[in-house]
Amino acid sequence: MLALLLALLLFPLPTATAASFRMDEPIYHNGDEFVYEGYTAELLNRLRAAWEDEGDLLSVAVTASEELTVGHLGSEGCSILGWSGNCDRARISHSVNVTITWVENTTAFTNDTLNMSIVHTADHWKAQGTHRYEKLAAVTNTETSFSGGGEDNVLDYELRETTETERVGDWPDVVEVGSSWDVEMTETSNVTERTRENKGPWTESWRDEVSTQQVAYRALNLTTVHYGAANEKSHDTIIIRRDHLGDNLTFLDHFREEGFLARTEMYEGETLLLSTTLVEYSYYESEPHSVTSTSNWLLPAIIVGLVVMAIIAAGAAFAVVSSVPRARNPEQDEP
Repeated sequence: MLALLLALLLFPLPTATAASFRMDEPIYHNGDEFVYEGYTAELLNRLRAAWEDEGDLLSVAVTASEELTVGHLGSEGCSILGWSGNCDRARISHSVNVTITWVENTTAFTNDTLNMSIVHTADHWKAQGTHRYEKLAAVTNTETSFSGGGEDNVLDYELRETTETERVGDWPDVVEVGSSWDVEMTETSNVTERTRENKGPWTESWRDEVSTQQVAYRALNLTTVHYGAANEKSHDTIIIRRDHLGDNLTFLDHFREEGFLARTEMYEGETLLLSTTLVEYSYYESEPHSVTSTSNWLLPAIIVGLVVMAIIAAGAAFAVVSSVPRARNPEQDEP
């Protein structure tokens, strides 16, 4: 038995080769769920960076959180940019509560602390039978609470964004190392922003946005993604490089052979902006479900979109909070 164990350690079982690793479209079922880690950490990094500029920051501590979770809900009828038919539907959720603390007596906040809650929910629809159409309806809610000057204060910010996407181009039937394709991507968005103080009336603004850019996809190579407390778990993946030529963003999307996302990394130039990894999943391709749906692998766009929305929402909350006087304690200025 020991000899067999040593043989396995010295001569590990072969993994998928470039010739054998072929990624097909995943077959999702109602109830399939995927949990991604790394999104919360990146959001906290952005929060720290925003507050550190003001000095005297002690900590940004998480008090409660739910990692980004993608749950599949089966199929339903939908309309996207004039197209109508059956769509696969998924729901994305994430939440985090943080307490921000400064050096004692350096702010106008009671106990020099501020609490912030950020909650994301989004529904995603993908047209069945075509890679061309998808829709994302997302809501980001940020609530900031603090005490100071003898009163409690609550600042609310809500960002609603519905984006319909059309991609025009030829997609490969099966993705393998060496595959490449290019598409023209047009995104049509409706954005609504609302703010209020102390549960008073909302102040609202809205805008429409349309953008078109070229996106280049390249299947680069095979790699193993390690995760877990001691990196004891792994995903065998193929890396798809996705270059958004209009905004200088590059994504390295790691997909398992089944076709679903194991990791995504977002770069601006050479700077890594986000890395998130699949740490838990329930994927029952071979088991019967009450509802079965098929989808292509466009979830990286969802994840990155939510990160951008989180940064926007948190930034808006910072803008409101920064208007609150942060006068130093007069006792500190006494000789």
